[in-house]
Amino acid sequence: MTGRIEWCSKDTFLLADWVIAEAERHLVSLYKRAKFKQAHARTIDLATELNKTDVYR
Repeated sequence: MTGRIEWCSKDTFLLADWVIAEAERHLVSLYKRAKFKQAHARTIDLATELNKTDVYR
């Protein structure tokens, strides 16, 4: 390998673009899922705290 990319075909570049796009999509999905779980846990914590007070009852 000489470090030159002349040997790569157009299909190889298209495949690489697709792989990168899929990886980015997957990472965004993981990030959104983690944020949802974090927000859900925070909501449960707040509800638990409210249940401990007389104001909520």
